[in-house]
Amino acid sequence: MVMRKARYRNDPAAPPGTAAGMTEPRQERGIYAASTSDCSSVLVLKWIRTLICAVKRHKCRAPFPSRCGPGCSTRNPTESSRLSFPYAAVAVLLLSLPAAFSQEFFSTSSNAPPSIPERLQKLEQGQQQILKELETIKGLLREHQNSNAIRPAAPKVFSIDVTGEPFRGSAQAQTAIMEYSDFECSYCAHYARDVYPALERDFIKTGKLKYFFRDMPAREHLHALQAAEAARCAGEEGKFWEMHDVLFAAQPALAETNLLSYAQLLGIDGEKFRECLLSGRHTNSIHLSIQTAKRLGIYGTPAFVLGRMSPDGNFLLGEKVLVGGESDKDLRPAIEQLLSSQSGTPK
Repeated sequence: MVMRKARYRNDPAAPPGTAAGMTEPRQERGIYAASTSDCSSVLVLKWIRTLICAVKRHKCRAPFPSRCGPGCSTRNPTESSRLSFPYAAVAVLLLSLPAAFSQEFFSTSSNAPPSIPERLQKLEQGQQQILKELETIKGLLREHQNSNAIRPAAPKVFSIDVTGEPFRGSAQAQTAIMEYSDFECSYCAHYARDVYPALERDFIKTGKLKYFFRDMPAREHLHALQAAEAARCAGEEGKFWEMHDVLFAAQPALAETNLLSYAQLLGIDGEKFRECLLSGRHTNSIHLSIQTAKRLGIYGTPAFVLGRMSPDGNFLLGEKVLVGGESDKDLRPAIEQLLSSQSGTPK
């Protein structure tokens, strides 16, 4: 407890060493200000909660505008994270705490002081609440750092195992392209309906290009994962590409009942298809497809890996990645450039 020297006015019996002409003791300003102290604690908590909201907004802000249609994923963690804002904000907060507590101890009030136990109890409660809020901030900063860490760029030539995967085009074609797509992405559907047919006519059916397809369903798309499983289940009956075309043509009608009707339309055994769909046996391979895409720096759909086939035909040796290249003017020049360089051999 902080006590200051009492002052006296016009008191001849004043203790030695006191100022002459002073009598009544009076309480110095700034002691036992309960109401203002409470306000100080509330103010500190408000600062912390405001900081938590600011960190959350900074953490979740998308670095790029969406190019893959409503709800498609375009997050690109290769973008350098900027952590200076949240860390600076925490530093400002910590530097402000001593001043806030000083105000709590020496604030001004004309009200009667609370008892010491009451004051200690309130102070302890305020400290516990502040510690809890600070732990929340630390957790948010850890999440921010982990989710935005800089990832290494894909190597110039990277190998993708395509053993046994369905493809379109000639098995002898040395140039290859792999599409990463989402059956519920509107831009992917636009590419499948309006861009792909011309590329198929000019490069795939002519035997120049081998075309692969891989799934990258976004988590926010409710039917994308099951639609990807439906295409693979149809592939067990030799109808992968037929189901692929139907799913994009029928978007957004991709509920389970729709998938069963599409299978019947394609002449696929309904019971076998349903059993495959409910078993989830293709889920792991779809997740592996997503992980491979992320290692290549792909976080949005549609995306394309261009390269050439290994001599045994089991690997695509990727040389270039195009993300969001859903137009003919984006893909055609890249394909033609790759075809013109086929005389060389990747090192």
